[in-house]
Amino acid sequence: MEKQNPTESIDDLIVVENKNVKRAKILNALLIGFLAGIVGIGVVSAFISGKFIILIPLLFPLYFSYKLIKPSQKNIS
Repeated sequence: MEKQNPTESIDDLIVVENKNVKRAKILNALLIGFLAGIVGIGVVSAFISGKFIILIPLLFPLYFSYKLIKPSQKNIS
């Protein structure tokens, strides 16, 4: 077995962590975009059909997108 320099192993861990953070940011952006699309289509269909009761189930995607946005703002700072 070859001994590694401790700074090299820490650098490797930092690189892996940065990849995981980047992957998580991309996944969050995709999920938020998907949920925003659901809300947008639901609002348009509610206005076209004239049945505004359709807007009530759209609160669920709004809630989930809020839950996705809130932790990602903590990660930025």
